[in-house]
Amino acid sequence: MSLPDLLKVALEIAAAEEAVRGLAAPPPAPQQPPPEARSTKVIRLKSVRLPSVLVDAKGPGRLLELVAVSPTNAFALRVVADGRTLYDDPYPWFESMSPLLEEVDAFSLDGSYVVRISGIEFRERLTVEAYPTAVVPLAAGPQPVSLSEVFCKLGVPA
Repeated sequence: MSLPDLLKVALEIAAAEEAVRGLAAPPPAPQQPPPEARSTKVIRLKSVRLPSVLVDAKGPGRLLELVAVSPTNAFALRVVADGRTLYDDPYPWFESMSPLLEEVDAFSLDGSYVVRISGIEFRERLTVEAYPTAVVPLAAGPQPVSLSEVFCKLGVPA
């Protein structure tokens, strides 16, 4: 064995003995990259006739929260992130899956139907569309389906 190899083995033995005695410094903590600076973008819409594009965000980001409120449950939401359709479902589906999916809540509140979607990451593009699943019949004749309110909060690079 050559002298450099012997020195290397001796250093390893010394380091092991120091570690056993507790004299060695703890290994350095792994370096984590600094958190990416983010900004928050808010979209608020009222009285949205369907079909309609609610969100069309380009570039990387995160859907922090989307809340869609309608006087009827005759609507569906389509969520597409980076070209992949994550949801394309009517309100009753969201309501039935709400207890099972962490990122989805759907419920009725004071005569309105609410869908809340959160926590969706995207790298290139996010689109959220709403469309009617039926025509709402009223005494005055069929009425177009609408969302009374939409609130969206996006985390985007600063």
